[in-house]
Amino acid sequence: MNSIIDHLKSLKIELSKPCEGGLINNVWYGKKNNSDVVIKIIEDKKKYWKIRKEASVMDSFKENNYFSSLIEYNFFNDLAYLLIEKKEGINAEEKIPNTKEFYFECGKLMANIHEKFCFEKYGFLYELDKFGQDPSLFNSETIIYSNPVDQIRHKLFVWTDFLKSKKMNFSQELDSLLLSFDFPSNMPDNNPVLCHGDFLLKNLIEKNGKLSGICDFELMFSGDASFDLHMIKQDLFENKKNNLFKYLIEGYETINPIPESFEPLNNLYRIFNATREIFTLPFMLKKLNSKKHKSYLEKINIKLINLINKTDKYLI
Repeated sequence: MNSIIDHLKSLKIELSKPCEGGLINNVWYGKKNNSDVVIKIIEDKKKYWKIRKEASVMDSFKENNYFSSLIEYNFFNDLAYLLIEKKEGINAEEKIPNTKEFYFECGKLMANIHEKFCFEKYGFLYELDKFGQDPSLFNSETIIYSNPVDQIRHKLFVWTDFLKSKKMNFSQELDSLLLSFDFPSNMPDNNPVLCHGDFLLKNLIEKNGKLSGICDFELMFSGDASFDLHMIKQDLFENKKNNLFKYLIEGYETINPIPESFEPLNNLYRIFNATREIFTLPFMLKKLNSKKHKSYLEKINIKLINLINKTDKYLI
């Protein structure tokens, strides 16, 4: 780490403080020529693809003002780094916006991402033109799917089997939930699109009630357009702001129609989100203040019980 700091200093880049955003990555705020920048540092060579992917995304969307400008990326000794412009504003999760304009622009931005690339198959992307192994699935296969249900179902069962093998929190409850869940069989014939994969308040930047930027593109994949819609819808639902989702839909529909899969896959994406929360639990507990662990675990437990009993209010 010291070598990369020295290298950045030679480029007249000063690190100021670590960013609290990511679960795993080493992300810092800094200055270059008196401009605010963000530096993402990867120390594991097996994860250098993250740097290449984020760089390719920002290059592809360089005409979109909500995407940070790519300054440079490089591989230095045993480290890789990405240097980008820092958008003005704050993480929207810190102080959730209440303005129609913010969500309307979020909807338009999401639709712009969805229409940028179309694919023939569903799968994880290492770069925007390159399918690769989903790093969360613990295997060496590059798996391509013919429909979004198979794509999500495979991930759910791989995650659950892993959690059970490690005897981790909530693994048995999750197993019961998946075994009782009626996976959709008749799917609308939607073409897969470029999905952000983590379109949540924590990855949106707000300034004065307006959308200022978007970040974190590692999870982008070729998938069902309604995936991103359900991720932000659930985020607002969890924060008791679901009344604002209609403005995001309005913005989205100025560019694209709502996918036919949106309603049929509502419950599948609810279960996906709960499973992902459990799968990332060790990282979240590490990030959270220890005083908040109990309440966070109770929240997940209540959600699982409601899903198993089919009393969760998000379900339709």
